[in-house]
Amino acid sequence: MNLKVSTPERVVLELSGITMLSADGVEGQFAILNNHIPFTTKLNDGIIKIKTAEGTQLLATGPAFFEVNKNNIIILTDSAILPSEADKLRAEEVRKKAEEQLEKKLEGTDFQKVEAELRKALLELKLVNSTQG
Repeated sequence: MNLKVSTPERVVLELSGITMLSADGVEGQFAILNNHIPFTTKLNDGIIKIKTAEGTQLLATGPAFFEVNKNNIIILTDSAILPSEADKLRAEEVRKKAEEQLEKKLEGTDFQKVEAELRKALLELKLVNSTQG
């Protein structure tokens, strides 16, 4: 199977030779194997596990649209992080700052933006912990 993961800014990952992909959809976890029937769903924030003959690769994404058709998988998301891009110290700093802003509830704070930054930082930390364990 082939995989393409895109954000509005870039193509994050293009990969061929996938034997299995598992992800956390809005209706629960699922796995895709070769010759899967056409399938479209929404993904929750989470870690996507990608298996090839060479091994397993992880990818963290925010909420996303997922489609598989004729052994081609497309994931469209606002944010995606590869393990090589994950930075535990930066994510911890962003998490701490976002939690402080939410706790203070200062007037003029864009709470939706702060919550999105917090979710992305927590996802990045989850990816770092998944790749270390």
